[in-house]
Order: sequence, then C-alpha cells, then structure tokens
Amino acid sequence: MIYTPTQMIHDALTAQGIRCLIRENEKYSFVQVSYNGENYTHLDINFISNSDQNDVSVRTSGLARVPNNRLAAIREVINECNRRYRYIKLVINDERNVTAEYDMLLSASSDTLGENAAEVCSRFANIIDKVYPEIMRAIYAEFVVDPEAQ
Repeated sequence: MIYTPTQMIHDALTAQGIRCLIRENEKYSFVQVSYNGENYTHLDINFISNSDQNDVSVRTSGLARVPNNRLAAIREVINECNRRYRYIKLVINDERNVTAEYDMLLSASSDTLGENAAEVCSRFANIIDKVYPEIMRAIYAEFVVDPEAQ
C-alpha cells in the first residue's frame, strides 16, 4: 500500500526535478532518492511512511560497514559528527553499518511535507558528503592523528 505522505513527497520531489522511486511492502511505503557525492559514490535516502499521517522517517542505507576492531574509533567520529550536525543523526546499527536518520516533524502539514522533504534531501546529501571521509578514515586508518596534538 502506498501511503499518502509517500505519494505527496514523491510528487513534490518530482516537481522539483529530483528523480525518485516509490517502493512498498506490506508494512510501509517509501520514496527512494539516490545521490552521488564528491566523497561517496552512492547514497540512497529513503522517506518512509507507515500510515496516512504525516509521520515520516528518513533513513539511509548503510554508509559503511565497521569491522569489530574499529568500533571504538568510529563511535568517537560519529559522536563528534552528531555534535556538529543537528539535522541528522549518525548511528551504528546491529549489523555494524553506519547509517543516518532523521524524523520529520509530526506537525508538517500536507502543504509543506513535500517541500520539507526536498530540503531534508539536500541537507542529508551535503552532510554525508562532509562526514563520509571522516568515517572512512576512522574505519581504515591504523590510527587517527589528532592535528592539535602536534
């Protein structure tokens, strides 16, 4: 079932020239927007609805998989990124993938929901482009040098 917010977001993004797809399953429907950034090769931003209320969760697919021996380092980087950027929250899920999350305002009206989604898309893509190199360094570096310690 395609929920009303899903269709509204899809229509608003399409009207702005943003290519997106609607997907659905028995529990929810979502709009998927794909981006390529300067620092990452592919990012899917998903606007997920599970009712006809304007309750929309925004989630990315896995940005990076974290090896067990790099969990402490990546947690530090993610915490720092979360302090710097208030619009999205970076998390490590149970499969040790770094993902990004945002919950759209429950008070978003039907008139502004699609417009808000376009702004969230832009913010997500820009913030991920800025933090992705830091995430990769924390995962693949043997050690991260603190430039202030030199």
